Order: sequence, then structure tokens, then C-alpha cells
Amino acid sequence: MKRIDYLLRALLDSLKDQMAVINCKGDIVYINNAWVQFGLDNGVPANFCWKKYNYLGACERSVSNGDHDAELVYDGIRDVIAGRKSSFSFEYPCHSPTEQRWFLMTIVPLGDHLDAYFGVSHINITQRKLFELEAEARALVDPLTGLANRRMVSQFMEVEWRRNIRAQTPISVIMLDLDFFKVINDNHGHEAGDEYLKSVSTIISTHVRRPTDLAARLGGDEFAIILGDTQVSHAIEVAEAIRRAVCDLKNEVLYYALQTTISAGVACMIPSLHSDPKIIFHIADQALYEAKRTGRNCIFEAKPSGSDETLENMTLTFAFH
Repeated sequence: MKRIDYLLRALLDSLKDQMAVINCKGDIVYINNAWVQFGLDNGVPANFCWKKYNYLGACERSVSNGDHDAELVYDGIRDVIAGRKSSFSFEYPCHSPTEQRWFLMTIVPLGDHLDAYFGVSHINITQRKLFELEAEARALVDPLTGLANRRMVSQFMEVEWRRNIRAQTPISVIMLDLDFFKVINDNHGHEAGDEYLKSVSTIISTHVRRPTDLAARLGGDEFAIILGDTQVSHAIEVAEAIRRAVCDLKNEVLYYALQTTISAGVACMIPSLHSDPKIIFHIADQALYEAKRTGRNCIFEAKPSGSDETLENMTLTFAFH
């Protein structure tokens, strides 16, 4: 029996994951080497006595300090100890000053519930979380240009719209696309067109830098810019700066000198509780259409012609050429 106990302890100590056993009161009765080492690596004194430490009490103290995650863990542990759940798991961040870390905490009963002992494990899931975060980030980014994509635009605008509702500040949207971009693709191929789109995207990025701003490629040669807390006059300045920079862009791609211009539509609104963020994109898109219809290489502003900021109550006004 002693031989088996020795082998079991050796097995647990060989694991990289932190393992502990607690009783029904939450007192720690066993820990493996990985648990001890994690404590040492994170500032726990070498002479700290873990077997006098109450794991459940530590969670309860964190709950008292307002830690919402600790509250979920505390309730989950109590449910397992009381027999209301067969197990409980919780993923949580535990970042250090030098690295990002995530762990999966799990508690399960050990043997018969009458024994009243429970296994607690903390498994490092950092690599998986980093992969998930990277995949999530890729899902929000246009792979060609590195700008945001449509999905990111929707998420960003939802947050920014609510923020501007609370602050009662204006939000502006610029819709723009390249003039006669199809000619580049038709004459020089899509590879050349892609390289040109990257150059234009770099120009857009240099003019859209604030945390309340977002630049996105919606598809093809169509772009959108969200400018939070921004008056229409500043939005027009941003659009005009981009227009001039694209005019000056003489891009050598695949031995071809490529050049085009942009047209843009600008809309500005102060959001209200009853307004839909889709309307400002629609209004800016209509202003872009007017810029295209008028002759391209220009900017049109959508202005309210009444108290109601809807498409029917907008006039489209020439801004820059």
C-alpha cells in the first residue's frame, strides 16, 4: 500500500499542471510540486504552509473584494461540495508582469461523496487561448489590407454609437471608393490591383488613428471610416486629406505606374436612443453615390434639411473637388 501511495504521489508530482486535494471545508490536504512551484514563481514564501490554507476561504475573500470571477468559482466549488454538481470548471486569466496567461480550474469529487474529498486542478491553457484570440482577431480583419472588415465595423459601431448617445456627441462616417479601379484590374491584373489597394489602405490608416476611429475595407475597392465624437467639418478634412494623398500616389506595381482617385460621401449625426446606426452608413453611401454621379474625385456631404435626420430629410452638398 505504501508503494502505491508513493507511486501515486510521484505521478502527481510529475505533472506540469497544479493539483490539490481539499476537504469539505475547503482546507487543502495535499498539493503536488507544480502547485508549490507556481506559488514560488508568483511571490509565495518558500516556508508557506499550504496544508493550513483554506482554498474556499481564499475565494470568499476575493468575492468580498468585488471579484466577479471569484464569485462564480466560489459558487461552483460549493455546488460540487454540496453534491449539486458532479464537477465545475472555469477559465480565467492570470497574467504576470511579463506574460499573458490563462488557466482552467476544475474541481471534482474524489471517490464516494461520503469521503468528502475533492480534487482541484489548474491547467495552463495559455497556448490555446492565444490561438483563439489570434483566430478571433483574424476574423475581424481584412486579410489583404489589414484594415477592419464588415464584422468589425458592426461590433465597433455598436459600442461607439452607445457611447455617443450617452455623451450626446456627434459621430461621422465616411464612405469612399476608388474611381475606375476596375480599369487597373482589367489592364494590369488583380495582383496589381491588390497591391494598389494595400497602398491606399496605408494612406487611410495614417489619417485614422484615434481609439474612437475605425478604418475598414468593406469589399472590393469600397472603404468605410467611423469617426467617433467628430463634427462633420473635421470628417470632411479627413476625407479631403485622404483624397489628396491618393491623388499624389504614383504606385509602381509590377513595373506599371498605377494611379487613380477616390470619391467620398460624408455623414454626421448625434445618435439618439431611437436611431439606428445603419442609417448613417446609408446616408453616407448616398452622398458617395452623388460624388460618383457628379464626376468623381470629389467629396459630398449629407446635410439634414429638417429636424429629423433621415435619408428623406438630407440634402447632398458638394464639399471638395
